[in-house]
Parts: sequence; C-alpha cells; structure tokens
Amino acid sequence: MQQGIAAKYAHEDTGDSGGLKVCPEAGRKCVRNIQQYPILSAEWVSLVDSLKQLTRLVQLESRMPASSNVSEVCGRNQDSVGTLWDQEAHENAIRILVEEAKVNLCLRMMTDYKRWQYDTSGKQKTMDEAAQAFEMNEVQLEQRCRMFEECLGVLLMKAFQHKETLQLMDIPMLIEHCALVFSRAREMPKPADTSASKTQEMLVPYYFASLMKHAEELNNGELLAKAREVQLIFYAADHSSTKCSHRCLRSCLRSPKDLLPWQTMKISERIGQLSS
Repeated sequence: MQQGIAAKYAHEDTGDSGGLKVCPEAGRKCVRNIQQYPILSAEWVSLVDSLKQLTRLVQLESRMPASSNVSEVCGRNQDSVGTLWDQEAHENAIRILVEEAKVNLCLRMMTDYKRWQYDTSGKQKTMDEAAQAFEMNEVQLEQRCRMFEECLGVLLMKAFQHKETLQLMDIPMLIEHCALVFSRAREMPKPADTSASKTQEMLVPYYFASLMKHAEELNNGELLAKAREVQLIFYAADHSSTKCSHRCLRSCLRSPKDLLPWQTMKISERIGQLSS
C-alpha cells in the first residue's frame, strides 16, 4: 500500500492543470511560512501573500483529474473515498497543512482575526497605525484583511472536510469559533454577491456541517457537551434563517449522507436533546 501512495505523490509532483505545474514543495514552503503575527504587522502582511499562493495551489489541484492508480492499491478500502492520504483527489496542499500541524494554528489565527474585526475601535486604531507605517490607504488595508480572511477560510473549509483533520483538531476551539461567528454574523454587512463571498460568515456553516457529519467518529460526548454549553445549535439555526447564509447552509446539508452522525434523527430532535 505504501508503494501505491508513494507512486501517487510521485505522479502529483509532475501533475499539471491547464498547463500550470502543481509543485508540492511550493505548498510546503507556503505552509511553513504560516506563523501567528500581530494583525497588520509587516510579517502579517507578508503572510497574506503565502496564504494567497497556497489557496491558488488548492484551486489548481482541484482541477486535476483523479489519480486512478490509487484505487488499485492493495488493501485500500474500496467502499470509501479514501483518507486524506490515499484518496483519488489531489489535495497535497491540504495534506501538507495537516502534516505540518498547522490547522489548529490557522483556526486560532482566524479566531483572533475575527475578534479583532468585531472590536471596532481597536481595529480602527490598528488600521491607522498600519496606514502610517506602510503608506497604504484604508481601502488597501481592507483588501489585505479580506484576502487574509478568505484565503485562510477556504483552507480551513477544505481541511475540515476530512475526518482525519478533525481527529487532530482542538474541537472545543472549533466549536467556540463557530459559535462566535454565528452569534456576531448579524452585525456584519451582508455581501452583495453571497455566492462569491468567502467571509467567515459564509464559510462557518461548512465548518459546522463537517463537524456534525463526523461527530460520531470524534469524541461525541465532549463535542455535544461543548456545543450545548455555547448554544452552537441555536446560533446555527438562527444563522441559517438569515438571507446571507440560508442558501449556504442548505447546500451544506442538502443530502441525507451529510447528516450521517444524526442518522434518522431529525435536527429538531437533536436540538431538543441539547436543550434538555
């Protein structure tokens, strides 16, 4: 089996999409550049470029044809789509993010960013200082912030789709982050084009869906207790009623298999359990 997986990665080293090379080493370099810096510091501004490049690699890999040789690996479970390490899809960038133990760090960075964003006075002070330091106007700084949120948010969304990632995650931190964004979403301006928006207010429903989908393969008792503590289900239901997120959450949970850990239990019944 190891030889088959190695062959898959060897194939990906020379893979291309639309004539563009997808190099795993480029992804590894970007991942290793991920560190926590003060928001809008010189290091943080440079980090945004690495996140943008890594997100671009993820997009290129998603356009590559499936690796057929992986399905032929001896011992692979043919009844599943495989793990992050032996699937037919190309997700080297996400795999490296997990292997380098950066996912928890990325989530912590995102939570700190959202708390900073919600603190209007503190954010404005930081923006004013950065504008003087970098000779950039507020519009340019806002663009950097938006790029940070969208690129890091997409990386997290892609990573959370895999139960292997969630099994290595600080689940209480993830639940707290989802509850934070859900609870403050009404305060944020709604984007004109919700289908193209990749803010946390639009992506956190996907985090929530992945968490619920794989709940039974995690520490289910701890997960449900924490979800009840922070009223996660209540906030998720409230968020789904808003115009900006209804389509998003509905698409996350559009088929029965997406609610696998809940099986035949209706969402309302699960909410009742958590509320009792």
